[in-house]
Amino acid sequence: MASYEAGFIGAGNMGGALAVAAVKQVGGARVAVTCSTPEHTASTAARLDCRPETAENILANSRFVFLGVKPQAVSGVLAGLTEAVASSEAVFVSMLAGVTLERLADLLGADKKIIRIMPNTPCTVEEGLILYAANDRVSGEELDAFRGLMRAAGVLDELPEHLIDAASAVSGCGPAYAYLFIEALADGGVKCGLPRSKAIRYAAQMLRGSAALVTSSVPVHCRTAMEKLGLMKYFESVTFAQELGLEKKDKQLWLTVARQLGVEPESCTLFDDSLAACRGARSAKMRVVGVYDDFFAGDEKEMRAFCDVYITGFEELLWRPGTRTV
Repeated sequence: MASYEAGFIGAGNMGGALAVAAVKQVGGARVAVTCSTPEHTASTAARLDCRPETAENILANSRFVFLGVKPQAVSGVLAGLTEAVASSEAVFVSMLAGVTLERLADLLGADKKIIRIMPNTPCTVEEGLILYAANDRVSGEELDAFRGLMRAAGVLDELPEHLIDAASAVSGCGPAYAYLFIEALADGGVKCGLPRSKAIRYAAQMLRGSAALVTSSVPVHCRTAMEKLGLMKYFESVTFAQELGLEKKDKQLWLTVARQLGVEPESCTLFDDSLAACRGARSAKMRVVGVYDDFFAGDEKEMRAFCDVYITGFEELLWRPGTRTV
């Protein structure tokens, strides 16, 4: 029996999160880490509540060996461990982005058992997603053990390897867009008077609840829900305008958006500058949604205060310097 259920060669942010998940399942005495220096190894092991080890001992005495070094550094790291890798009977678990099972077999040996994974940052709070694909040398029993070892990180889903890169764009890069959306919506709330701590909490909880609703036993079709709120009309209009290659400074762009929203420019008042055009079109959008009448029973003042948060939030999201994405 191996001394360690899991050994980590490299334990940065993501490797450290998975090491914590392993510790929760099997205990710190059954998890080992090694880093670039003995001092770093010792401090990391203390922080993660597991055992400091050398890479050679991890390869010799671990059931699962997690490769958590940077993809561009892996060849150099393994070059110094040739004999230890060759004699290891571990299942190798690679979190190296973009490195295929075929390439890993070239690096580690054609006879090695290899699982390729793609985790995401929410693994650090036990709400992550780990996509994985294994070569045919990994047994069903070993896959069961791997899933059990990583259970505390969140959801695990097996996927054909040729789909992992596409799925990684959704689950791996997706959190960054979610963080941007939360921040932008919270910025809108702050500009309309909310304390930032509350605005962030409200936006985050909204997204968490919406995600729970989408994945519940009563699924919500996202596009249908947006159409009911009148939001698809808005997004499609902005997308249409952006596809014309027009810029924010072009007043005609926002007149076009207003017309796409079913509002004639004459009803939006005269536009003196591009910013007024931008906000006028956004304001027109909020008026034609209609659903807010149900929320506020025609209270114009309350409805406008509510809508202003969304107008400002969308403006922050769509036009923040360096971004231009719907």
